[in-house]
Amino acid sequence: MTICLSAANSFLARSLLRQWDGPVVGTVRNLSDAPSELSRAHRFELGGDIDPALFEDVKCLVHLAHDFRPDAMERNIGGTLALANAATEAGVERQVFISSYSARSDADSIYGRTKFTLENEMAALGHCIVRPGLVMGGGMFGRIVGVIQRLPVVPLAGPRSRVPLLTNRDFRAAMRKIITDAPGDSYNLFSTDLPTLRRLCGVIADELEVKRLFVPVPMRLVLKVLGKAESAGLELPIRRDSFVSFAANQRQVHTSNLAQLGLGASPLDAMVRDALWGDR
Repeated sequence: MTICLSAANSFLARSLLRQWDGPVVGTVRNLSDAPSELSRAHRFELGGDIDPALFEDVKCLVHLAHDFRPDAMERNIGGTLALANAATEAGVERQVFISSYSARSDADSIYGRTKFTLENEMAALGHCIVRPGLVMGGGMFGRIVGVIQRLPVVPLAGPRSRVPLLTNRDFRAAMRKIITDAPGDSYNLFSTDLPTLRRLCGVIADELEVKRLFVPVPMRLVLKVLGKAESAGLELPIRRDSFVSFAANQRQVHTSNLAQLGLGASPLDAMVRDALWGDR
């Protein structure tokens, strides 16, 4: 079965690509960034032209592309829908939209509002919606690990906030089932045990065998500092909008479907160990 991954060089796409049994076509902004495992790569960015040959022999399109720039909401919505419609016209049988735990009707963040809007549009077209939690391996989890490795004193915004987690292994296993034979039209992928940020960071530090002092920092202060830094044009490892999403996520509205897919929850220390040293 040939699948197509938009944003094929993203963390989640590379995760799927490494263990997919079959040809994988992918889109990238720059062909020089295309993963070598792709059977075919096409240049594409949201809002841009779509190569008519992109969907040749493709049975399923997985929508992963997202423009994180703060002014990109319309481009994300219009570009994603244009890609979806082109796939439908080309005869692609199944489409899976990778949304977010942050997608919700009362989302405070641009990211959450964009994903929620697209969820409604894609669902109306009959496509499957997937809402993963924080997938452990690269991405945001990798940045958290990097901070803990570098800093003896680690500032934590919202240390008591709960974090929805998903191992890379479970993400891949769930997606294989969703793409090939799962009957549902939407799936929430995260462990039912939602640890606090402080607990997660403590387990990471223990697994790295480092002693760290975790210092709570008011979320309002973090948002203010990040807002000023972004206004000044500074590039930061974590966007202000990500913290807005994180704060809003404490109003839990999603229920995990991992058990429905035959995937059981693992203890937090095992999940962290797997993310750091095992199946990334």
